[in-house]
Amino acid sequence: MISLALIVKKPNKNLDRLLYVMSDYVDEICIGVQEDKPEDTGKIKYFYQPKEAFVPLTKEDKEFFKTFGVETDQTEVFRFDVARNDIFSKCTGGWILWLDDDDIIDKPEEIKPLLEQVDPQVNGIVVNYAYLLDSNGNSLMDHWKTRIIRRGSDFKWKGRIHEDLLGTTPVAKTYDFQVLHLQDKATREQRTNRNLISILKEYHDNILKPDPRIVMYLGLTLFDNGQIDLGVKALTII
Repeated sequence: MISLALIVKKPNKNLDRLLYVMSDYVDEICIGVQEDKPEDTGKIKYFYQPKEAFVPLTKEDKEFFKTFGVETDQTEVFRFDVARNDIFSKCTGGWILWLDDDDIIDKPEEIKPLLEQVDPQVNGIVVNYAYLLDSNGNSLMDHWKTRIIRRGSDFKWKGRIHEDLLGTTPVAKTYDFQVLHLQDKATREQRTNRNLISILKEYHDNILKPDPRIVMYLGLTLFDNGQIDLGVKALTII
């Protein structure tokens, strides 16, 4: 049995597309939402995301943000690691597959046949993520990510933003299918701005001992926003 786990702010057209593509190829779908929680239907189960995933922004946070040229009227930031670990805990399948609502799998019919032949010692499946597609559907940017884990293994989500699914047990790589990222340009720009606030919050909370990974993301996100000088400033902090 395989569960599909995902988190969204609220039901949307992207989620409808994902469910249309994936529903026949998984046994359970667990969805964490922030608002507009629907009633459960068939194999689809909805849960509110935990309150611990929402971290308030203080006046001091916002003053710190200004030193990087960032002003915001946001009142809180979202911890993706907390929300993802929570929705994983709701899954009952022997395997858990995770996606975002703007993802699909190109050959979902290959998922179960692959899992049926996985070595018992393997607890995770690493899948290519075609992150940036051109107008013809060709991938311009690929990442390999752990997309499926065996429930009960030691994999956990770590990192408030740009979170990673980390574990110490064996994984296997598959070329049988890949995840396609179908995010549009407007959404990508909106999420880049949202991510910058979350990155700055995490950096501010750990100002005395900043995580090099977060400093890297801070610099790269500032570059994406065209703030080259501030991006250089961030990358030379440590």
